[in-house]
Amino acid sequence: MKFLVTFIIVLSVFSLSFVSMEEGVFGLDEKGNKCLKLEYVGHMNIMPPVDSTLMFPPSSACEGCHSTDPNGNAMVNIFGEDVSFITDWEATMMANSAKDPYWRAKVAHEVYVNPDHKNTIETTCTSCHAPMGHYTSILRGNPHYLMEDLYADTIGLEGVSCGSCHKIAADGLGDLLGGQLNIDTARVVYGPFALPFAPPMQQFVGFEPLYSDHVSQSELCASCHTLVIESLDLESQPTGNFYIEQATYHEWVNSEYNTNGESCQSCHLPVLEEPVVVSANYQFLEPRPHYSQHELVGGNATMLEMMKTYRDTLQINASPENFDRTISKTLKLLQQRSLNASLDFAGVYSDTILFEYTLENKAGHKFPSGFPSRRAFIEFLLIDDLDGDTIFHSGAFNEDYELIAHDDDFEPHYDYISNENQVQVYELVPADINGDFTTILEFGYQTIKDNRLVPKGFVTDHVTYDTVAIVGMATEDANYNRSSDGIEGTGVDKVSFGIKMGTFYGSVKAYARVHYQTLSPRWINPLFEDDQLPEVQHFKSMYETADLQPILISSDSIAVSDLELISGVSTRHLNRSIDVYPNPLGAGNAFSLDGDIQVSDLKAFGLDGQELRLSFQANNIYKISDNYTGIVVLQILAKDGKQYFSRIIIQ
Repeated sequence: MKFLVTFIIVLSVFSLSFVSMEEGVFGLDEKGNKCLKLEYVGHMNIMPPVDSTLMFPPSSACEGCHSTDPNGNAMVNIFGEDVSFITDWEATMMANSAKDPYWRAKVAHEVYVNPDHKNTIETTCTSCHAPMGHYTSILRGNPHYLMEDLYADTIGLEGVSCGSCHKIAADGLGDLLGGQLNIDTARVVYGPFALPFAPPMQQFVGFEPLYSDHVSQSELCASCHTLVIESLDLESQPTGNFYIEQATYHEWVNSEYNTNGESCQSCHLPVLEEPVVVSANYQFLEPRPHYSQHELVGGNATMLEMMKTYRDTLQINASPENFDRTISKTLKLLQQRSLNASLDFAGVYSDTILFEYTLENKAGHKFPSGFPSRRAFIEFLLIDDLDGDTIFHSGAFNEDYELIAHDDDFEPHYDYISNENQVQVYELVPADINGDFTTILEFGYQTIKDNRLVPKGFVTDHVTYDTVAIVGMATEDANYNRSSDGIEGTGVDKVSFGIKMGTFYGSVKAYARVHYQTLSPRWINPLFEDDQLPEVQHFKSMYETADLQPILISSDSIAVSDLELISGVSTRHLNRSIDVYPNPLGAGNAFSLDGDIQVSDLKAFGLDGQELRLSFQANNIYKISDNYTGIVVLQILAKDGKQYFSRIIIQ
């Protein structure tokens, strides 16, 4: 119960920083020694220290000082807005990780498929989604911590709570993977501030706060964001192989964010510029610089909306208003800090209009990252400006938000899209021992596609590459994570769109959009095939009433006026045109020019202006020596002094 209290705490003077405090603060203790009198007037949950048998302090033991300050003195920004730890945290996916209805349904389904592995599955899954309950049980000598244990365990149901992170010791940080946490079992908690004001936490919580900079390092996040699973065959027998479900931490390690000192916390616990008093109730405390807001947002706005709607059913304490704040910050992170994307008109060739869409990953890891249910895809739309008719539409989705043109297994990575049935989807696709797509994590044996946008600075010769490899056609795409001279690490992908229009006169407008889904239909649908499971039924009832529309991450458009496309002739942005065949052609293949042209000089350029090496093969037959894919502009000088231009596409 919260109520008004007034009390005097008598403490030994422990720091010279108190010398400047106002008169009347100092007094004498019972032995006549000079001491410090701390007068508190405020609202606080008064409760005895956490029982000595408990390894973790619950969030309720922290909220008395680290939640909203009713006096407006502590944990507020320069605008007086509440930025307290508990208020920011309680409506996050971290706070509600043990109550996440999809996670519970997924665990139940994995056990249903592989019942003999129930103990391993549930113990592994709870290590990250309910770490305080899990490690309390394991460190007391129990071999497993199961879902039935979690459902009856209040400390486990707090999800990734205060103690989950602040009780992690520095030893082994970054080396332990798959939910293995080195929990300090002493009555201490670690924080980022030197010389912490310890007595209130010691007296009212029963834990000693200690300074350690390891809580501000990305390595703190490594274990639960580098998940390694023992692979099973389709008979549920171990294959001897291990599958990487996610490796967000290793993606960060293989990036310039690591070398530049930008940690996971830099984005997910953003630091306020102004100093902040970090604890309520004590008026004399000095503001601390580098205050980390515990926003802890990622990209899962869809699940946050679902939790907000069903907060009573899920027994979630956070208010709708707090959920709204977290959802707003999640969308801001997705839409303003994840991608840069721009659409450019690349000219025409014959009856084909060309566009180039450039995407740059701004995140410190792959985009999308984390659990493989997540994907991003490009929607490209070309409209006749005169009558509004749709000329071309790639990436269209139906009323269930599934891609209309999606292949049965998966869409390959594309560098050049010329057909509406081709869609650029950025995703990780797990496969079983037979090479077939699977959503059952224990059946994960290999990755058959991973073209997710890599972070800037990502290279294929990094020590972590085996856990974060690019897989599939993206490895052959010269425009994926490479500069014009072939150097890795741009974090950029360029996708060309070529739309055949026949004979066309007029103007068009092109639209390119990036959409993001945390729960793609093709990933969720197999789960609902076993909806007799109570946890699956529970989640399905929420899912079917949720707003599942993909989140628009980025959008750009461009208008092209006065087009004149004639089948077989290229007229726009070309002085004169000449036929080239075959077109498109494969990398390394030779091409021929119109035999009527007497060539004096021939040059080839990429769209970035880079001149490409050419070799002469025979009469008007040439070959591009550089390993290049994409659109190439040919500049041809004829012996009669006339200049010609043409374009070819190398696939």
